[in-house]
Amino acid sequence: MHEQLFEAMALLFVTLNPISTAVFFAGASGGSDASTRYRVAIKATLVALGILLVFAIGGDDLLQAVGIRLFSLKISGGILLFLFGLRMVMNPASNNPGVKSGSESLNEQAVFPLAMPIMAGPASILTTVILIDRAGSNYAMQGAIIGILVAVQLLSLILMMVSGQVSRLLGRQGADILSRIMGLLLASLAVEMVFDGLTLARIITV
Repeated sequence: MHEQLFEAMALLFVTLNPISTAVFFAGASGGSDASTRYRVAIKATLVALGILLVFAIGGDDLLQAVGIRLFSLKISGGILLFLFGLRMVMNPASNNPGVKSGSESLNEQAVFPLAMPIMAGPASILTTVILIDRAGSNYAMQGAIIGILVAVQLLSLILMMVSGQVSRLLGRQGADILSRIMGLLLASLAVEMVFDGLTLARIITV
């Protein structure tokens, strides 16, 4: 259980990437006052968290409704997460779509693209669904995964509120290096996910 919990923490932290979100938010909110930045950060966090919780709670029912088997989701999800990690390694600057600076622009784009797909993108949604499905009927593990999800989003909120300091501390090169490291970790975890799916489908034995 501890190993599974640690993997969940690593996957959610890497796919949600709160540090990268904070660095991005610092650039996007450069022309906004403090109250606007705080308001937008809170709104974006609540929307992103709501999206992920919907998939965490109802993702299994959705999979059953459309007839998707777990090993199919693991294999396809692993491939998509690998490509996402590869993009982070090769071109970290492309991870987030641009958001215009200024109070009005920031307010208008709090939901899109800040909350989604930056804070709750395809990678994090897919990761959430897979982790909850992997927990099965272990409600303690499911609760722990949801708790980690909430904690990482709260960390994103805190870092966004101090995003100016985070950006100055890391610098552009530091942020790129961190993003590449996270991308490498995500790609490695994605490979493990594909192997899990192939093993579950009885295509290979490991």
